[in-house]
Amino acid sequence: MEHSSGISKAEKTMHDAGEHWYVMNSYTKVDSCVDAVLNSCHGLRSYMPKRYAVRNYYGRVKRVLIPLIPQTFFLRGTYEAVEAFQKDISFIGFATTQIDGRRTSMKVPDGQMESFMRVADHYEEDLTYYQPSEIQLHKGEYVKVVGGSYDGVTGMMLRLKGKRGKRLVACIPQIMAIATTLIEPEYIQRISKEEY
Repeated sequence: MEHSSGISKAEKTMHDAGEHWYVMNSYTKVDSCVDAVLNSCHGLRSYMPKRYAVRNYYGRVKRVLIPLIPQTFFLRGTYEAVEAFQKDISFIGFATTQIDGRRTSMKVPDGQMESFMRVADHYEEDLTYYQPSEIQLHKGEYVKVVGGSYDGVTGMMLRLKGKRGKRLVACIPQIMAIATTLIEPEYIQRISKEEY
């Protein structure tokens, strides 16, 4: 994944007028600055997944919410709207990847993003976080959860090293994968890759 504050003119012509989820990077390590930016992005939908971590502040241990993916968040809107917002903030830019030798802004399909958000927002539960390269997604079965707290989530069922039973994994390729706790088999419905 590469970082860019701007995209080439060639890429701009490739974007349709529809809204998409774009992967964004922040070039500051001050989380409160990013939170302020996300609170000011009127007209765009924003999302920064978080998790609990234990931090020591002047000898006092506290459990605090921190970004799940350091210096990464997501914005949803048209390319033009996201680009206009990004140009006004000096410390954010599009995350990019190489496709056919060209640098392209990273987009996440709506269904994948919605499932990822639904799982990531269960940070009170015993979730396990992975880089996509750490797990073998090609060995999973595509599933949809019907009922329970993950109702409607699509993902993959995988057997993960060091874990009992198969787990539901919600993934954003090249970014992050999240494995849930065990889900009762009666809530799992197999789906095709196309339905995923």
